[in-house]
Amino acid sequence: MKYSSTVRMVNVVLFALLLAGFAFLGIWFGFLVTPYQWIGGRGSPLSTFPSMSFGLSALLGVLGLAGAIVSLGGLVCAVRSVIRGNDDRPVLQSFGCYIAIGFVLCAFLFLSATWLYRLTSSNIGDDDLGFIITVYVVAFIIVGFATLLPLSKIFGDNDRYNEIMKIISFSMVAIDFAIALVYFLAYLQVASYRSGVSYSGQVMVEFGSGALFPFIACVLACLSFLGYSRAEKKNIVSKGNGFLFEGALLVNGGSIIAAGIIEQIFQTQELRISLMAKGIGQVNPTYNEFSIMSYIVGGVIILASLYFMYQTALGSKAKVVKED
Repeated sequence: MKYSSTVRMVNVVLFALLLAGFAFLGIWFGFLVTPYQWIGGRGSPLSTFPSMSFGLSALLGVLGLAGAIVSLGGLVCAVRSVIRGNDDRPVLQSFGCYIAIGFVLCAFLFLSATWLYRLTSSNIGDDDLGFIITVYVVAFIIVGFATLLPLSKIFGDNDRYNEIMKIISFSMVAIDFAIALVYFLAYLQVASYRSGVSYSGQVMVEFGSGALFPFIACVLACLSFLGYSRAEKKNIVSKGNGFLFEGALLVNGGSIIAAGIIEQIFQTQELRISLMAKGIGQVNPTYNEFSIMSYIVGGVIILASLYFMYQTALGSKAKVVKED
């Protein structure tokens, strides 16, 4: 036994606190605020709503729910490590969940720095745009180092490829599931009050696509996670799991491009629908910028996924991981 009972109990407490914090953020913005914003708060248990754009509240809801999902997985592993006092494997799995939370935060900061920075500036002031982007970039670098260092330290051995990919794919599952859930709930609310929502058909198209693409990516990422789990037990590396993960990455890149296309189409004089604005009918003067950044960021992700697919295709179908 490498890890003491104290370490195992501290893990349980920390993950319980993380779960509580992320769950509060996710439930507040993902369940109570975001789905009701476009219908004027009807049916919501909240008496007042924060003055923020739909996109920002959705982003905070997604961050909270994704963090809660990963924290719940970590809590399960931490409790299992206490029950199995002589087994160190659940402890390592819980450490992997800390790293997965780091990947969730990295994704949030990266997209906020390169794509969604207008969500912040449109809510606190465009004059602070340069400062906002700088803060996101610096935070992304710090969190990235804080995530990759323990990953390489704990799972850096050559025979732990499947474990590393399990952590990364689990992070993607949590993020995509959270996005799909938040947008699906918003879609249901608009569908329920469709007669009282301006341009409800277009809003439902935007929310429906915002739920569908991440759901497809979530399914692919989940299949890759299960595949990596099986490969870990068999001590092999299978390129089929890589294709599934890269396919999920490809769909995510496509969903970002689709968001830019929809924003550009709907931001017209007739259809002033924008995730950046704080209500229906309000013009988003930066919609062209948002769309262009969507094409750039989504295109980069797609190119990266295609490159990874090419590298995966060059490898053998399945190979046994060498052990020392």
